Amino acid sequence: MSFPVARAAVRYVLGRVKERIVSSTTQNAKDRSDADDDDEATTSREVTFITGVGKNVTSPTATLRDYIVNCLQQDFVPPIEGTVPPRAMGTVCVSTDALQEWIQQAVEPQQQSPS
Repeated sequence: MSFPVARAAVRYVLGRVKERIVSSTTQNAKDRSDADDDDEATTSREVTFITGVGKNVTSPTATLRDYIVNCLQQDFVPPIEGTVPPRAMGTVCVSTDALQEWIQQAVEPQQQSPS
């Protein structure tokens, strides 16, 4: 996968996650008695991007994994912390806490702006 396509995929996936969490939070706030288990599951999962480690790579200077971690730090406000698990070097994980923090800080300015 090319780097620009990977970047677009990361932005798309995290945008969809954000939409789902914000909409489920809004829905739950409106009607707590009909909370759906799927909505709760959406808010309590980490996101893992599978990048692979490459086959027969001789110079790992520009890996897709590092590019994804860099995108998470530079493309999102506030930056999202992505980690590479020691036993899964071909993945980038975004923890539930990191997602919640990013979404909370991204949504707060929208709620405070006069409409």
